[in-house]
Amino acid sequence: MDHSGWSPGVLIAPTGLRYDRFSHEGSPVMPVLSIEDKLLLERDLINCCGRLLPMAFADDIESTYFQNAWFSGSKLLEKVDTYRLQLIFEPSPCRDSRVTLSDDRDAIGLRRTHLHWAFNQADFARLKGLSNFFELLWRYWARAPEADQARQSAE
Repeated sequence: MDHSGWSPGVLIAPTGLRYDRFSHEGSPVMPVLSIEDKLLLERDLINCCGRLLPMAFADDIESTYFQNAWFSGSKLLEKVDTYRLQLIFEPSPCRDSRVTLSDDRDAIGLRRTHLHWAFNQADFARLKGLSNFFELLWRYWARAPEADQARQSAE
């Protein structure tokens, strides 16, 4: 089964986070950020993971971005990078998905494959639940005492 995904944005974080693919003792390793299985089951969320893909630091970030109370006294001011966040979710098996042979032929005359990839509607509802969960999580973090202190210092 294949997995679908999207890139919802860019994360500014310390330089050198190691979430890219690598090899360990001859086996490929892909580190990911994921939600605990227990929570996925309790909230009926779709299985999902996130990868951080290093990219060149965004030139369009204002030079004063780090000159606020959130970052005062932080070592983050010295060494930061941008990472593209890639979210990947695992759709449930769908009986409408299939691989068939098309009438098109390749260079040696063999029929080419045709992939018809379908999704169950329930997956979209579970994906929406995941999105709502992340929104609630963000609101919780934004209202944490540390966030309130930073906002007050900035005012």
